[in-house]
Amino acid sequence: MVPGAWRIEVSPSIPAEEDFFLHVFEIGNTGATGKKRNELIDGVNFLGAASEAGPFVLFSTSNIASQGGEVSLPDLACDSLIASGLLPHTVYELSFTGPNVSSSPAAVLPGVLANMLRLRTNSKGVLRLEKMHLGNLHLRVPRI
Repeated sequence: MVPGAWRIEVSPSIPAEEDFFLHVFEIGNTGATGKKRNELIDGVNFLGAASEAGPFVLFSTSNIASQGGEVSLPDLACDSLIASGLLPHTVYELSFTGPNVSSSPAAVLPGVLANMLRLRTNSKGVLRLEKMHLGNLHLRVPRI
């Protein structure tokens, strides 16, 4: 074992006043990791990641995100969503519609509402949803 072998240092390719770093770790036995697909989620007021058979995880990129935002969820088999950086104890409306572009013949048509839910954040401003088939949809999250 090498002391400090777990340490990772990162720096932006172009320095800015504010930089966002997102790291996705897959923990498992040697040779058994790195086989699941991971995707960056980049939307309006939210950044995040999706990992195959894992949750969609969204982080607010500004204070405006507390009012809401939107993202396109990649075509991955995920059945949960976690969004942070929202206002505590606040109700948000999650509207799932068909994506603008999809190569899947089973995708919901662009702009067609697939589902709408109203959920309240916890005391830390985190919203959590457990629902099947969240992938390959466009998500709008306005504050109510």
